[in-house]
Amino acid sequence: MKDNFNDIWEAMLKAAVLENSYNLVKDYPSVEEINKMKLPRQYEMKMHKVIRHYQKKTTCAVRFYNYTTKLGAQIQ
Repeated sequence: MKDNFNDIWEAMLKAAVLENSYNLVKDYPSVEEINKMKLPRQYEMKMHKVIRHYQKKTTCAVRFYNYTTKLGAQIQ
């Protein structure tokens, strides 16, 4: 009897979770609509600026790593 109650309770809980998840995402636009959306130019420029900033930082870090490894090889 107790196992039967636990199975029913578990099934009800799963149904509630699924219904809640569906209610959260049912109003979202479709993937096609999202892909068709056009961002304002200022947002695009800001994203490009952030990307360039981190590209420069990683380039500098790689150069410094290469320099230190060459320097370490010369010392040995």
